[in-house]
Amino acid sequence: MSATATPADTTSPVTFYIIAAIIVLGLVVGTALYGLLGLTVWMVVLTLAIFVILVGISIS
Repeated sequence: MSATATPADTTSPVTFYIIAAIIVLGLVVGTALYGLLGLTVWMVVLTLAIFVILVGISIS
């Protein structure tokens, strides 16, 4: 029931960078288009997405 990724798992860092890039892009675009409202909505979506990802990792 370990949540730590093994060093042999090469997909984790790549996936992490892709997710990070999507998060940053979403924050920038959302803020640029909708200002504070877009930022707030994106934060809520992000929180849900991170929760789903963490639950998915712990289940698998």
